[in-house]
Amino acid sequence: MRHPWLLSTAAAAAFVALAAFSPPSSGEAPCSAAGGMGLDSAAGMPPDPCREGFAHASGYLAYLQARLALSGDQQPLWDKWQQKLEAAAMAEQTECLADHARLGSKPNALQREDAFVRAAGARLDAVKAARPELEALYGALTPAQQEILDRLWPPLPPRLGDRRADAGKPGDKELPTPPLP
Repeated sequence: MRHPWLLSTAAAAAFVALAAFSPPSSGEAPCSAAGGMGLDSAAGMPPDPCREGFAHASGYLAYLQARLALSGDQQPLWDKWQQKLEAAAMAEQTECLADHARLGSKPNALQREDAFVRAAGARLDAVKAARPELEALYGALTPAQQEILDRLWPPLPPRLGDRRADAGKPGDKELPTPPLP
């Protein structure tokens, strides 16, 4: 694939959309395919997933900006890119809140999938729209800064089934798979 970051960004949007539209747990056993944590488990859902996603995205951009230690010449390019991303994140938050209000507390599978498709499509459109600003910024970065951006952008969603932050590092023992019901 020519632009693998598009796939990872779409996957991140999918994960957020699925998490945002999962109904509260009804006492059912969690799905073992997700490593023992169902998407609808109370422990996995923030109290306000729409605002939480926006806050997380804003915080990650601030972290990335601090890590890049931009020069005075690079800062205007960063500001243009960040403005595009934040406008898109604000629109995603607004749509998420509207979906929650429209669908109520127990959307069915079809409604959740429709919301997911809308959210993923909007995220993909936002990534495409911000691409020129990202290319301009990337071209102005030093090789060391490009290496940081290469490593940290786009933010990847957590893998379902990972139960600890360092899972999957070389030399780690594989976690036992829970038995299927």
